[in-house]
Amino acid sequence: MFRSDASCERLLQFPEVKRLTGLGRSSCYKLIRAGLFPRPVELGVVVL
Repeated sequence: MFRSDASCERLLQFPEVKRLTGLGRSSCYKLIRAGLFPRPVELGVVVL
């Protein structure tokens, strides 16, 4: 379903994910829960 080629890995913002896959936000999260779509990556600083 999705290509996992390490040479093309990069972070995408959701609008680009939507454009590339044709999926909406809720469909992406359903696939994430099913283990069929990559999990989002949180960017930022963790404050303890």
